[in-house]
Amino acid sequence: MIMNKGKVGRVPESGSFQLPKLFFIITMILLMSGCAIDPALRTQITWKIKGAEENLKKAGKLDVEKKYVNSSERAEKELDNARTFLKEEKGDEALRSADSGLNMSREILKPFAADKIEDAQKNRDAAKNLDAEKRHVEDSEKAKEYLAHARSLLEKAEPKEAFESAERSLSISKDILKQVYLEGIAAKARELKDEIKRKVGADKESPLLNYLPELDAILDYAEDLETGRQVASVDKVLSNLDKFLDVKYSASLFESGKLKSDISFKLGEDELSAKGKIALEEKFLIKIISNKDKCKEKYPDSAITIKITVYGYTDQVGFNEGKPLFRKLSEGVEHALPKKQPERRKFLNQRLSELRAQAIGDYIRQRILETERGGSRVRVEPKIEGMGELIPEDIVPSGLNNDPKRRICKIYSEYMAYREQ
Repeated sequence: MIMNKGKVGRVPESGSFQLPKLFFIITMILLMSGCAIDPALRTQITWKIKGAEENLKKAGKLDVEKKYVNSSERAEKELDNARTFLKEEKGDEALRSADSGLNMSREILKPFAADKIEDAQKNRDAAKNLDAEKRHVEDSEKAKEYLAHARSLLEKAEPKEAFESAERSLSISKDILKQVYLEGIAAKARELKDEIKRKVGADKESPLLNYLPELDAILDYAEDLETGRQVASVDKVLSNLDKFLDVKYSASLFESGKLKSDISFKLGEDELSAKGKIALEEKFLIKIISNKDKCKEKYPDSAITIKITVYGYTDQVGFNEGKPLFRKLSEGVEHALPKKQPERRKFLNQRLSELRAQAIGDYIRQRILETERGGSRVRVEPKIEGMGELIPEDIVPSGLNNDPKRRICKIYSEYMAYREQ
């Protein structure tokens, strides 16, 4: 009995000594055979898979043109492999697949981050060129810092974070541009619109009215920015700024006035008199030629087009059909000349207004081109409108058939500069 007890007592001693060693050996075998993954390694693999998933999700939203579909599919396949290896407790294989998927996803996202950084820089430069940084110092510094951080992140192969940092910089710069547009460009456009309206007054034929739609478009964009229907686009802001400056400059050179037919034309004639030429020189041509030279100086590399618009008006006096003027007015249009009055008189006065307006337009064009030398890139485009017996918009008629206030020619000059192709 004693011997049996001794034998029984020795067995636990030997077993208790060998069991921990056995567990250790089994664990090492399992680890070496890939049947268990170290917790730190598992966390690392999981983090890489998650990072790649976020990158691919971001790229999927940005890749509207589907340029990177094949690359995304290859990256997804690597991630699927990493997930499978992770379940099978194959740590090394899971790590390799996760690394591959993550690197692929970063390469896909990299050009989008680079484009966003470029866009952010473009908006920052625009704000700087518009002197906005001086009025928005704190926001400008933030935009600058986010942009620098984005560049740093992209160099570290972290395109998703780089994209997000560049996006913050861009958002701030767009807000700055919005304020510049509303407080500067739009406000000045509104002032110019009011100024043009005052200058035009009741003259509905003034070419200055053609500038109002352009100013309205500038103001409509301001309203879209204020209401949030649009965000500030650097291209749109700069385009509208150029448009405003062009309108402002053109309006500053714009000339208009009236020339009395009684002074400019002899009774019963449609050719400019000597007095008419002198009046044109003093009232219009000196300014027109001076403005032409200013325009050439401002735009030395551009062709200049001067638009001369002339509206001719007459009174309601009839014609002596035995005179040379009647024969000239009816020549070539005998088939269209009405037989009855007052249609006959109106037809002839319409023709007279056209011929007198044409005489003025031709003389102005001739005189402008006489101031140019060979090879000049200045063009003159007369626009002739015969208004006949219609009453000018800004004239209060006396009721007399031979009202001298109606016997006028209205003259307008505009200037346009453009680069020749």
